[in-house]
Amino acid sequence: MTRSILSLTPILSLAFLGACVIVDKSLGDIDDEGTDDVADESTGDGSEDGTTGGDTTESGTTAGDTTTTGAQTADSLDILVVLDNSGSMGAIQTNFVKSVSSLIDPLDAAGVDWRIGVTTTDNGNPWCPGGQGTPEGGQLVYSACTDRLQDFLFADTIDITEVGCSDLCDLSPGELSTTNGKPWLERVDGELNIAGDDAIAALDCLLPQGVNGCGFESPLESAHLAIVRSVSEGESSFGFIREDAGLLIIIITDEVDCSVNGNDVANSIFDADGDKAFWSDPNSPFPTSAVCWNAGVDCSGDADDLDCQAANKNTQGQPSNVANAVLSPPSNYTAVLQALASDKGLPVRVGLITGVDGSGHPHYADVSATDPAFQDSFGVGPGCEGPDPFDVDNPLQAVPPVRMLEAIQGFEAGVHSVCDIEGYGVALAAMANTFID
Repeated sequence: MTRSILSLTPILSLAFLGACVIVDKSLGDIDDEGTDDVADESTGDGSEDGTTGGDTTESGTTAGDTTTTGAQTADSLDILVVLDNSGSMGAIQTNFVKSVSSLIDPLDAAGVDWRIGVTTTDNGNPWCPGGQGTPEGGQLVYSACTDRLQDFLFADTIDITEVGCSDLCDLSPGELSTTNGKPWLERVDGELNIAGDDAIAALDCLLPQGVNGCGFESPLESAHLAIVRSVSEGESSFGFIREDAGLLIIIITDEVDCSVNGNDVANSIFDADGDKAFWSDPNSPFPTSAVCWNAGVDCSGDADDLDCQAANKNTQGQPSNVANAVLSPPSNYTAVLQALASDKGLPVRVGLITGVDGSGHPHYADVSATDPAFQDSFGVGPGCEGPDPFDVDNPLQAVPPVRMLEAIQGFEAGVHSVCDIEGYGVALAAMANTFID
């Protein structure tokens, strides 16, 4: 070990200084001297990297991966779940929770010491009412879903308090309390840090995160902030990421990453009085998720067969350097993973369950002629479709994850379709076996 993982705090923070107001408040006086140097040296301008859509094998692992090849093996695994908690996630969350034994059981059978923590994709946004949810900003959530049933209500149209929580959770809040006071569940040396020995029952209560989170999802920034909190003394999740454990980050979402670069200028892309360069309809009174696609992706080619890559753009929609990009470049998040992998000398992987096809590949299409409503809402056609058990009249659809695919290059633990509701167990088992193998 070349240095303590605690020494990563400046590296993890400086490249993203100001990326989220919550970090500025919670991490205290992290020195910002040299911020630009860190960002420039570790990320470049982010314009030369392409999407990894065609670089993954059918199992979701990257051929020719050199980033973590040769890392030492470990007897322990830290699992960070970044779960989309926006209004469309009811069926997806429920089926993920029902499938989580496929992740945990193989680890238990292999004698792996594991710990698992969960946060959401919600980092707040000017268009997300402050009282609507509780932007986690990478903070680990540790409470029974039955204690926060209000999170399972969205506007006046969605109520999944029963199917999304009460029908899943059989524990009382006290039974979920950890013996070590930490905001995560773990099994170390065969012992859980809660009363009893039913890890799956505990996860059935812990993992559901509801559907009232911000609809401008920021999974990459949430993962980054969770890592920063884990190495920052004074945070409740301090110590979550261990020096001697592998790290698996699981991101589950049906939309694109919208991790804003963290300043008032970048936030102006959502402002009704701003430039509206990324709005589908500049005359609309409110922005849609298309802002996130248009601000972070460039596509070319035919409408039915687009070639799309992550792009850095300024508020006017023009190509930009890292500092002036409205969305935080994917290469910044790759740098965080590289820093962790280098410091730990142990496997660091990211698994995605998101808008790709059954083989883990993204599909890009302009559907403005055939489905203009979807195009206006999301900026691109669906990357996958499938049946929605919560809404039999409408399909489950998800947007292709260009920025996320680029950010995790060299660190894949599998890329799986969020539209394949019945396949989450297979996806999670594959992620576990990435480490067990």
